[in-house]
Amino acid sequence: MISTHREYMTSAERMKTVLSGGKPDRVPFIPFALGFSMLLCGLEIADYYTDPEKSFRSQLLFKEVLGHDGNPLFSYASFGAWEYGGKIRYPSSFWDQAPVVIEHPVSSPEDVDRLKVPDVQKAGYLPKQIEFLKLAAQAGFPLFVKLGTPFTVAGSVIGETLMFRWMIKKPELVHKVLRNVTDFLIGIADYFVSQYGSDKIIAFDASPTEANQVISPQQFCDFALPYLKEVHERVLNMGVKGFFSHVCGEQNMNLDHFQNVPMGDIGVISFGHEVDLDKAIELFGDKTVIAGNVNTSVIQLGTPEEVYEQTKQCILKGKKAPRGYILMPGCELPPRAPWVNVYYMRKALNDFGFYD
Repeated sequence: MISTHREYMTSAERMKTVLSGGKPDRVPFIPFALGFSMLLCGLEIADYYTDPEKSFRSQLLFKEVLGHDGNPLFSYASFGAWEYGGKIRYPSSFWDQAPVVIEHPVSSPEDVDRLKVPDVQKAGYLPKQIEFLKLAAQAGFPLFVKLGTPFTVAGSVIGETLMFRWMIKKPELVHKVLRNVTDFLIGIADYFVSQYGSDKIIAFDASPTEANQVISPQQFCDFALPYLKEVHERVLNMGVKGFFSHVCGEQNMNLDHFQNVPMGDIGVISFGHEVDLDKAIELFGDKTVIAGNVNTSVIQLGTPEEVYEQTKQCILKGKKAPRGYILMPGCELPPRAPWVNVYYMRKALNDFGFYD
């Protein structure tokens, strides 16, 4: 049955309600649109990553156009390599969707021994994040501070292929890098807490390299989980109220272990389309808000009707989550997805997303 309800909450009220455990007027919608927001505004995808002001303003415009509930976010998946002294390439061709690493700072055991914790105010893209969060703070938004997970960041520092070899042959080297990266991520959180106070910050991380297409559940427990738990525990102990964590890709065999990672009082955990929302709600729904997980391949390549149906099914499942649900794609909204497909996500939300 198609809903005839109308919104009676603002976006800020809706998010505040769902994060505090209440029931909003409708399911909140965070499209996780990075490069997509730039193209919508006639800019280049690279502008998202190179120009904090253009990034911030374009995300605000997309929020106004679509009427979604996400707040401005400044992030990129390959975080770590540049910050430790390597090199990245910004998206420049039609097929590029995000920055890619072209030189990893660690390629030998000697490089590991020389590794130092970077300066938060100077390393890589962090000065741009500082500038971006100043704009967000001035506009009164909650501050989404991108941290990243230690394992994924370490993969950018070492290079994933070499790191996976070392995990088998020289695990002590991987642990040394993970220790350094963990201290770095905690230092990032500490810096922003000192600047803005813990009550204004939501920590954001994503875990693509932890996916089971890449590592086994045992390797997740040995290399990823202890450092991830430490970051969450230390940051929450600073007074930060919660984490927004994206469990990226096929991670069904890791989900039991993720239950041991504290998310905070207003935690949100989102999933790739590979994780069924019913299972996510069963495992996490009583203690954190569930988000996800419309298949991004369908958003990019499917028909509007296929996107509508997938979104509808996610909403119907997600609305059963006891601590609340947020509609999202299963990962970043594809920058070159057809606008009509994104509109049909919103259309399905209008039709099925309201609470009685």
